[in-house]
Amino acid sequence: MPFRRIFFWIHLAVGLIAGAFILSMSVTGMLLSFEPQITDWSERRVRSVETPAPDSPRIGLDAIVADARGEIPGAAPTEVKVWSDPAASVAVNMGKEKGSVFVNPYSGKITGKDSKTHVFLHKVEEWHRWLASKQVWKPVIDAVCLSFFFMVLSGLYLWWPRRWTRSVFKAASVPDFKLKGKARDWNWHNAFGLWAAPLLLVITLTGAIIGYRWAGDLMYALTGNTPPPKPVEEKAGGMGKKGEKANLDSLFAQAQGVALGGNGKVPGWTSISLRLPQKPGAPVNVFIQEPGFWRRYTRSQLTLNAATAEIVKWEPYSGYNLGRKLRMWTVPVHTGRALGIPGQLLAGFAAFAAGLLVWTGISQGIRRLSARLKIKRNWLPPPPTGVPAAGNSMTNPHRSGSH
Repeated sequence: MPFRRIFFWIHLAVGLIAGAFILSMSVTGMLLSFEPQITDWSERRVRSVETPAPDSPRIGLDAIVADARGEIPGAAPTEVKVWSDPAASVAVNMGKEKGSVFVNPYSGKITGKDSKTHVFLHKVEEWHRWLASKQVWKPVIDAVCLSFFFMVLSGLYLWWPRRWTRSVFKAASVPDFKLKGKARDWNWHNAFGLWAAPLLLVITLTGAIIGYRWAGDLMYALTGNTPPPKPVEEKAGGMGKKGEKANLDSLFAQAQGVALGGNGKVPGWTSISLRLPQKPGAPVNVFIQEPGFWRRYTRSQLTLNAATAEIVKWEPYSGYNLGRKLRMWTVPVHTGRALGIPGQLLAGFAAFAAGLLVWTGISQGIRRLSARLKIKRNWLPPPPTGVPAAGNSMTNPHRSGSH
């Protein structure tokens, strides 16, 4: 059997096995294409407050967190996010299951919580990443992502014409919406597959880096950098004794001082997130987002002593090695958000094309398998005299439905 034919049957088999999972990821991927804009619009009234007068006094972050805790009794805040925009609310995250509470930084009034749209899209993201069950389905989805990467590469190989002529290239690269049936499926599978292939290669490659630690470590190694150590559970010790902690305003002031250039490292800030320790004595991790189009998805990291607000470690984005910078850009590139709306449109098109490839590919595969089974059936020797032939509805009453 020629190598190209072997490659085709491997391509088809992988597609038939992984097709349903790829279709799920493509549909959810389309829904998530403009998640930031949709979420911002649905929460526009709770994320902002009336533009305050110049130099209007803000209440302390400790008071803001207390107000948020009153909204969800029993919940422990995990993060406080402050934006530089004076008309923005302060977001207090109350844990994965509880979501965020938005508070007016001038009055302490609760402006709202995560919208239903936000919650829905979060569920869609969980379905996209691990079919809503990380423990059960994450390994499967990660493996499907790798298999899809192989299918895109093998598809390009199978697409490559044996003879290069203008008519052949046009038939395999220009979608014809007038075709039907077998011809339509072949044309759409080849044409959409060709134009979406570069996007799908990027999406599946970044998806593998997100899903597999070894893939991320390989990226570090290829850039000549040492991979970061495995994340460890937050431990207490060295950052103050139990019950001893600095107030949030002191921590924020320290972070803002760094962000405003107090250490000569960061030229301003768009948002500052204080990730609060969940164990006594653990440090406070601060993430500072800098202004600028290309810094929307990058952040510098500051580690503070939770008891004294002293700087323990400062890691500006400008000082990250190439491996760490690429890893930080992996998710924005995967979602297309790195390029703004044009990138999100391309990501949405890629997700649509992935679903179309599954449909047309399975349709073609079923036709081929049916044809091969029909040929094999015709190769069977004729039945003995008096025995009805298989598939003949005239002589086989069970196949015709009669009794």
